[in-house]
Formats: sequence, structure tokens, C-alpha cells
Amino acid sequence: MNLAIDIGNTQTKVGLFKGHELVESNIVQTNNLITELKEVIDSKPIAHIGISSVASLGGEEVLAAIPEDIKGLVINSDTDLPISIDYQTQQTLGPDRICGVVGARFHFPKSACLVIDAGTCITYDFIDKNGVFLGGGISPGLRMRLKSMHNYSSKLPLVEINQHVSLIGASTAEALQSGAFHGLKNEIRGTILSYLNKYSETEIILTGGDSSLFAQHIENPIFAAPNLILEGINQILSYNYNE
Repeated sequence: MNLAIDIGNTQTKVGLFKGHELVESNIVQTNNLITELKEVIDSKPIAHIGISSVASLGGEEVLAAIPEDIKGLVINSDTDLPISIDYQTQQTLGPDRICGVVGARFHFPKSACLVIDAGTCITYDFIDKNGVFLGGGISPGLRMRLKSMHNYSSKLPLVEINQHVSLIGASTAEALQSGAFHGLKNEIRGTILSYLNKYSETEIILTGGDSSLFAQHIENPIFAAPNLILEGINQILSYNYNE
């Protein structure tokens, strides 16, 4: 079995795969990951572990805590991949973005795909029909927008996310919520249309912790894939270990 680990700054997603099938998944606190990992290893027949990390807790630190008989792989732009990358600064390319487009390629092996990952930041990543990752875009996520308006203005309060706020905010708090949510909603819609205007036959894939907030507001057909990063990690493990 393969264990896929997607390490974030505060939370980590862990997925257990049997072949290409995700049989179990969980979310743990990143600062407790190694303890949780040891419990999983003790209870499951794990052969390979793949790690994508965008956090201060690096993959090498996690690998150091696993038994030597388990093969581990920390994913980055130097890893052998089942896709090609045409990106000028590959060394700065986040492993989560790599795993996302690999996961997209797994679901749609003959199609161009736009992967929209709605998290701390919103990432837009495009892989063409030939399996070449061309790049994409990065913009502030919903919480980052709300925090930034508060941090950079002495009089604007920090407000909570509200996806049901009216377009016309009737108070300062509602105006901030409206601007952040509806602005990002329209950014996502507009970005999708821009890609479809250039690449008409493109699959749209939505993932990330905030993806559920926006899925119902997107008119274009989308493929919701909450475990896309884990699936990409598993595909990279399978590619490297000839499974």
C-alpha cells in the first residue's frame, strides 16, 4: 500500500492507497504528524510513502522518522514525473502544484486541464493535452484577502468568511465580506473563461479547502476533486516504483 502525505502549514492530509484506489484518508494537525504517522505505519502494510510539503516541516524530516524498509519519496521538481514541465523557475515550483496537475492527468489522461486549488492562495495550473505543465497563476485566497484588508488599514475590522453575504454589503463588515467573496468568485469565473477562450477543450478541476465555497457559483462544468493532491502523490509513487 502507498501512503500519500500532503503537508500544509497547520493541517496535513494523509491518504492510504491500494493501487489507484484511495481507501482511507484523514486530516491531522501538522505539528502532530510524526506521531500520527508512526501509528499508521504500525497498523497498515505500507510499502511506499510520498510527501508533498509546503510547510516548515519538510519531507526529509518526516522520512527520517519512518522505518528503513519503507521506501520514501519527497516530491519536488527534480522528481521523476509522469508529466513534463515547461516552467522557467522549476526550483520554486511548489510540490502541491506539481501533484495537482499529475492528479489531473490521472483523471483526464488525454485532455488539457485547468486545476484550481482554493486554499490559502488560489492557484491556477494548466497542463496541456500532451501532458506538459505550462504554468498558471497565483492569487490571494479568501482568508488572505480579508486579513490583508485588516492588516493594511487601521480602521477596517477583521471579519469572518461569509459566502452568503449580499452583493451590496449593508455594513462595513458585510462590505468586506462581499468584496472578498464575490470578488474572488468572479476572478475564478473570469479565469476559467480566459483559459477556455484560448484552450476550448479543457477540463476544469476544482480542489482545495475552500473549493466547496465556490463550486456552486461556477456555471462551467467542473470536476470536483477534494483529494486531487493525494491522488497526484500516489501517481508519482506508482511511476517511480513501477507499480
